[in-house]
Amino acid sequence: MEKRGGIALIIITILVVLLIIAGGIIYFSFLYAPSEIVEIPLPKPESLTEADTCQEIIDNYELPDFDNLKETLATNQMVKDTPESSKIVLKLFHVQDDCKIWDKAYMLRDGEIVEKNIEADIEITITSAYVGRLAEEDLCEIISEARDAGDLKEQVNIETSQLAWRYKGMLDHRDCLGL
Repeated sequence: MEKRGGIALIIITILVVLLIIAGGIIYFSFLYAPSEIVEIPLPKPESLTEADTCQEIIDNYELPDFDNLKETLATNQMVKDTPESSKIVLKLFHVQDDCKIWDKAYMLRDGEIVEKNIEADIEITITSAYVGRLAEEDLCEIISEARDAGDLKEQVNIETSQLAWRYKGMLDHRDCLGL
């Protein structure tokens, strides 16, 4: 009889451990699963001062070659290392008469660059003045220079644990992204 009680206890223990493991797998699969990509329009021009005069602005800014930007970014190692579940957006803008005017937004995901503004995990906002230099210089060097000059804003919109899990393959680039 004592043997049967010991075997039953072992079986119950194994079942409990398996249930805990299964529960953990289900929990983490929902917690860290890629969420739906929701495209959102670029914002209207924003005033950098208290006066809201941006709606009537005459914008004479000559946009850089954004087609070349997509080709250049496609060869960048950091972009190539972005996981399939990533939601990183690179937003580009210029300033005209104290108004921030949004030019383009690119989603970086699974080594691809798609012109799309999304609700992102990581947002990198940089002035369009740096676009022309990307063909000759490394993206991380330009990001670092823009950060030092105050021309860059980085924003993380997910929890640290989700960030670490989802972007674990990009640890080599964490300094570049300012993480």
